[in-house]
Amino acid sequence: MSGFDPIVLEWGGRSWTIEPHKMMGALQIYERAVTPQDFQLLAAGGMAAAPAVVSAAYGALLRYAGARVGDDEVFLKCRQETFTGEKSMAIMDRLVDLQWLRIDPAERERIRAELERQQPGSGEETKPENPPPAG
Repeated sequence: MSGFDPIVLEWGGRSWTIEPHKMMGALQIYERAVTPQDFQLLAAGGMAAAPAVVSAAYGALLRYAGARVGDDEVFLKCRQETFTGEKSMAIMDRLVDLQWLRIDPAERERIRAELERQQPGSGEETKPENPPPAG
């Protein structure tokens, strides 16, 4: 039994899956490739803030999942897409998935609840403790 869900990576027109029983290995790869400082930079500026870091991390994860791809291929393909295309967003989403796994489950749930509470349409934005900004 595993407390993880599979993570599906897309590359070369194919899906590569990291199964739950291999997630600890994927997390180790991620932690070696993306430092907390790197993640803060990425969170603030997206993939364009550190394209080599993202490309190397995604390349390592693809290889772990069984793909034959080099970091340079990932970098060049993403650069070709100017780091704003759909593929680039999918890459960032998978890295965020791994970042979430590093957070304690109770803290993840607290953060998710807070994010949902802050979503437009949740009703929270009109409560007295959340007055609209003065304009």
